[in-house]
Amino acid sequence: MAYFESIADYRSGWMTETPKKAEVIANAAVTGTVRLLGGSNNRAVTIETEKEIFLQSYDTLILAKDKATGEIRKLWNEYSKTTLKHINLFLGTNYNKKEWLAL
Repeated sequence: MAYFESIADYRSGWMTETPKKAEVIANAAVTGTVRLLGGSNNRAVTIETEKEIFLQSYDTLILAKDKATGEIRKLWNEYSKTTLKHINLFLGTNYNKKEWLAL
């Protein structure tokens, strides 16, 4: 189901489109408290469970952070520029491609 009839509509409305935000939140791959990740243009969410906080970029779980220890568990070992931006926003880091892949 398309939310926009044209590329112009997509470019001008995607970031503020309420149904799209709802879809992103609804597509969380883990059960927990789901929030949009600020700065991700509504393309990533955080999912908080009792023990971990997950980062999901688009429809892919990327990593989990243990709430008690801060330990990071990688769930995705690929690379994309946008997803790395989401990782850095979530962790408050400045990883580059090489650092992320080596983690």
